[in-house]
Amino acid sequence: FDTDHELGYARQIERFVAFLIILSVCAVVLEHVPEIYEPNAAHFHWFDVVTVALFTIAIVVVLDNLGVNVTGLIAGLGVGGMLHVQLAKAAGARVIGVARSAWKRGLAQKLGADIVLPSDATTVGAVKEATEGRGADVVIECTGKLPVLSDGIGMARPGATILLFGITSAKEGALPFYDLYFKELTVQNGRAAVGADFQPSIDLVAAGKVQLDPLITHRLPITEANESMKMLENDVDGRMKIILENTF
Repeated sequence: FDTDHELGYARQIERFVAFLIILSVCAVVLEHVPEIYEPNAAHFHWFDVVTVALFTIAIVVVLDNLGVNVTGLIAGLGVGGMLHVQLAKAAGARVIGVARSAWKRGLAQKLGADIVLPSDATTVGAVKEATEGRGADVVIECTGKLPVLSDGIGMARPGATILLFGITSAKEGALPFYDLYFKELTVQNGRAAVGADFQPSIDLVAAGKVQLDPLITHRLPITEANESMKMLENDVDGRMKIILENTF
């Protein structure tokens, strides 16, 4: 394996496994040809044993290097998306941020995103191009919008994980459900924070790996709560987290 390859072991292992799969398919076909299989049954048996062992070794190596050369895609760059950009970067991932707003894409780059892309009809193709056709290893959906989730499924590589962080209120909708099966995707729902999350979160902020100040764009007195809600209804550039301060 070429440890100096820009994608480390992962790409080399994928090619090796693909080669094994081709050999295994050929072996299965030949096993149904009696004149070939019967005089070589012992060889076919040992081939099956060896390929299973090699598959297992390959999987172990990939899992051992799971935090290396992972591409994380953050779909939606609101406050939650910006936090995920920083968390993914702190975990060592290569980060792709996707949003309609050029202003938010610029902020995501300042916070560590390696690549930022507009959310439009070209996004899925652009992600495939940025990942040499593979797709993202982890897709974190932060908008709660079904069309964005649909694109996320399209941008995920086979075997990827999709995290549903955005809150989806829709009770039904169109999604490429077959791709969840065909690509063997893992769909993980979000959850509320628990006590064990607090200290690691504080440590990340204290170490400067997660920046909060750039995400707070407005501070208003609590008497302007109604005005702040109106601001939230409009997705305008320059507005992220609004802090209401008690002025009583």
